[in-house]
Amino acid sequence: MAIDFSSVATKTTLTALASLALANSVQAAPPFTGNSSGTWGTPIPSTASIVYSGVGTDTFTWGDAASFGTGANYLNFVGNAFSTNFDTPFQIGNLTYFNGTTTIGTTPESVPLDVLLAFTDPSGLNENFNFSFNLISTDNNGTPDENADFVFPPNSFSSTNFNFGGQDYTLQLLGFSKDGGTTLVNEFRVRESETDTASLYAKITVTPRTTPEPSSIQALFSIAGLGVVVGLRKKLASSVKSIRGFNP
Repeated sequence: MAIDFSSVATKTTLTALASLALANSVQAAPPFTGNSSGTWGTPIPSTASIVYSGVGTDTFTWGDAASFGTGANYLNFVGNAFSTNFDTPFQIGNLTYFNGTTTIGTTPESVPLDVLLAFTDPSGLNENFNFSFNLISTDNNGTPDENADFVFPPNSFSSTNFNFGGQDYTLQLLGFSKDGGTTLVNEFRVRESETDTASLYAKITVTPRTTPEPSSIQALFSIAGLGVVVGLRKKLASSVKSIRGFNP
């Protein structure tokens, strides 16, 4: 009986390669679609001298403006519908900022924004993302642009991970834009006693899965080869027994 060793080895190698590729592949997914919304959290610091309101709502106000008559500073976040692919900037909401004149020592340093993405595709996926924003109030001793207050994220725009279908993804904030996403900046500045609106942009990326080390791949092929040898030995032994037991 003739046995084609090269054919068996080739099939085993192809099977091992296919299994390895399947284990490290990323499942194709349709564009992410859904709706966003957001609420503000408790600012830092939140001591007795700090004046603020709107925790748990979409509008956060801060600072004591009683002596100036302008009204307190406020940030209002309004979500929107979205549809996006991987690595594609998309708008997650609009941020409206009013810069009021307030008493020094009554404003917090930062405030967190909790963003909810309620996905319609993939259906049933709801993810919360928490991002912090620094609140900078100037002393109003310079030009209108120098007196502008502004908000920006600490250090850089942060990222938050989530999982769907066994695959990890990352939502990364990219910046503020006032031209439909063409230009993105990391600060949102508004002049004293003025109101302005900017869109907040982000993107979803696929988190790469860990690739096995070359030694692991070599071990996989070694195990596969060992299986071939063992299987062939069993087949040969069985064939010999059959021949010896044959009496014409």
